[in-house]
Amino acid sequence: MKRNKVGKTFIILGLGLLLTSCATVEKNSKQVTNTEKTEQKKAPAKSKNESSTKASSEDEIEEIIETENGTFSVSLPDGWVEIDPTELNDDADVGLEHEDKMMYVAVLSESKEDYDGFEGFKEVTEFPVEVEEETEKPIDLNGWKGTRRLMTAKMDGLRFYYVYDLVESDAGHYAQRMAWTMNSKKKKYGKELENMLDSIKDVTN
Repeated sequence: MKRNKVGKTFIILGLGLLLTSCATVEKNSKQVTNTEKTEQKKAPAKSKNESSTKASSEDEIEEIIETENGTFSVSLPDGWVEIDPTELNDDADVGLEHEDKMMYVAVLSESKEDYDGFEGFKEVTEFPVEVEEETEKPIDLNGWKGTRRLMTAKMDGLRFYYVYDLVESDAGHYAQRMAWTMNSKKKKYGKELENMLDSIKDVTN
C-alpha cells in the first residue's frame, strides 16, 4: 500500500482547481488515513516524463525532466526525489517530494502561445482555498520572471504553508510553481522550499 501524506492529499484535492483556463477535468476522489504506512521507499516514477540525472555537487544532483510541454531542470538536495507528477496533479509536468520532511513541489506549465500575454494567464489562474496570511514579492531568476506569494492557507481544518509562483520563462512558458509543507514547518523549511523553486530552470530548446 502506498504511503500517503495529509499534505500531499490536500494538493490532490486543491491544486487541480488552480489552472482554471482549461476545460474542467473530473478527478478521482482519494481517501487517506493517517495510519496508512509502508516500509518501502518509493522510487521516482517515470511514467509521464523521461528524465536524466547529472551530478552537480556532493550534496545535490541536477535532474533533467523531459515533459510534453518542454524540458526542465532542477537541483535535488539530499532527500529530494522526482515522483510521478500525476500523484500531485493530473496536469503537473514536474513532481518532487522530500518524504521524510513532508515537503512537496509541483510545476504546471503552459505554452505562451495559448494565452493573450502574461496578464491573460494570471487572470484565469487562481488559488482556490482560504488564505490566512500572505506576503508577495517579485522574482527574476534563472530565466523566470513573475511574482511569488508566501502563504498560510486553510482547508478542512488544516493549515499548510505554500510558496506559490506565477511566472513566465524566457523559453516560452507560463507556469505555476508551488512548494508546500505543513504550516508548523514553515520556519524550519520555508527557505528550503523557496530554494527548490529557485533551482527550477526552463531549458526547452
